[in-house]
Amino acid sequence: MRYKQQKYRRNVVAYILASQLAAIRRTSAPLVAVCTVDAPSTCATIAALFPPETPIAQWDVVRGATPITNAGSEIIAAVNSKGDTTNPVAMLKNAMQLPAKSLMFMHNLHLFFAQPGTIQGLANLRDTLKANGSTLILLSPSIKIPLEISQD
Repeated sequence: MRYKQQKYRRNVVAYILASQLAAIRRTSAPLVAVCTVDAPSTCATIAALFPPETPIAQWDVVRGATPITNAGSEIIAAVNSKGDTTNPVAMLKNAMQLPAKSLMFMHNLHLFFAQPGTIQGLANLRDTLKANGSTLILLSPSIKIPLEISQD
């Protein structure tokens, strides 16, 4: 019985997440913060909500940019052509090249908010991502959005 309750709870959470993300994408919100203690599971849940041809990739400070979907290879080709993707500020600069309608997850970027250029990099991405229908999702167990980007 407990397994069925957990599975039901997961389905409800996935449905709520799908509904909220669909609304966010309809409004072309370019920057989204998701608080989660299980980032890989959250990435998989969100990626499953989109057709396989949607370019989806993820970033972390150790691996740099890696694809989640096959179409995510387009993202990797675009951002890797501009240099080191393990540096968070360089990655934000490279993200200006994201293909249209792509989804990019950034794991634990909040750890780099004090680093010069991180908040400015996010602010610079807002208009570019909004124009091409892409979304950058910040994944973190807890996040305090800096005032400079809190309305974005």
